[in-house]
Amino acid sequence: MATNIQWTDLTINPWHLTKENGKHGGHWCRKISPGCLHCYSESTNQNPFFSFSSGIKFSGKPPDNWVLDEGILEKLLPTRPKKIFLGSMTDIFGEWVSARVLDKLFAWMALNHHHTFQILTKRADRMAAYLEDYQSGFDRAWHEIPEDIKSEWWEQESLPLVPQNIWVGASIEDQERQQERSPLLNQIHKEGWNTFYSVEPLLEKVDLQLLKYPTDWVIVGGESGLRSQARQCHLEWILDVINQCHSSKIPAFVKQLGTNPHWRNKLLRLQHIKGGNFLEFPECVQVREFPKAAVCTR
Repeated sequence: MATNIQWTDLTINPWHLTKENGKHGGHWCRKISPGCLHCYSESTNQNPFFSFSSGIKFSGKPPDNWVLDEGILEKLLPTRPKKIFLGSMTDIFGEWVSARVLDKLFAWMALNHHHTFQILTKRADRMAAYLEDYQSGFDRAWHEIPEDIKSEWWEQESLPLVPQNIWVGASIEDQERQQERSPLLNQIHKEGWNTFYSVEPLLEKVDLQLLKYPTDWVIVGGESGLRSQARQCHLEWILDVINQCHSSKIPAFVKQLGTNPHWRNKLLRLQHIKGGNFLEFPECVQVREFPKAAVCTR
């Protein structure tokens, strides 16, 4: 699906809920940290404007009407290279997503080697545990993809141990989450995976400790939503993240300033509702850098 998310080209959600008639039944996730408070996915899922809307809150026990639509991933094969955010409406490393489903997702992403897949989680512990011992399940899922499809789209002799077209990221909205998730993402980084931080919504000044926990890319932004609800994001915090990145030679990408941006302790009034118009940014935070590997070629 086409998207307004500035750091990707496309969003896909092959793991979703289904209605009794077999149609798309919306999405579900469980809120686990401060960054989840005003979840855009939950708001979308409760909006009757969307035909798939289920009205389910992102809390309690997970629903059982999940389906994995592998056809969504197969349809990507003949398309031109793109950056693709997989699982934009849920957390695919949630405990309600089985290792078997993850195996299939990773196998299809590896087959779509001309695309760059971006996965983002608030459950870095589950992601680290899965990637530490994923190879056997990944191999099995790979062999289950029909041979005629693989023969048409796969030319390499063997599967890579770590597919370089898959980028895995962790959300970091405050210092406590940095302390919880950065060591886990660093573990994954050391194993050869491309990694990134999404420092959004940025809720306070955060020391990413990039020398201790290096990564390949950092996205940063303020919280969107209703101005009466969106929490403040001070541009000084964003500028500090940019400076940390540049000091460590890591590309930084300022996604948006948020609905409630403050600069020098004053509300910065912008025309773009999410503060996402790059031309409205103060010059010091006009930074949108991509890592080289995030731009696909075939």
